[in-house]
Amino acid sequence: MTRDETKTLLKLIFLAYPNFDVTVEKVNLWAEMLADITYPVAEKNTKKHIQAIKFAPTIADIRAGFYTYTPPPEDPQIAELRRREQWDYANTAT
Repeated sequence: MTRDETKTLLKLIFLAYPNFDVTVEKVNLWAEMLADITYPVAEKNTKKHIQAIKFAPTIADIRAGFYTYTPPPEDPQIAELRRREQWDYANTAT
């Protein structure tokens, strides 16, 4: 995430939590700590946090994703192949 994206994220947090102070030092620290995360991921995690928690998020909340990732459902044909492979393996292992 870039420094400008960090500013945008902190502005979003401030809008939701008016007591959240934004300083130059905070922008610098958050930009450094979130540099390896993409803005869309950080924004999504922040918005989910805002929807559920009455306190402003920390860097750790945003990094951790705050909510667990739910993978998309597996293709039914691939799932069936996996089940068959597991069945074949189970039958040959005994």
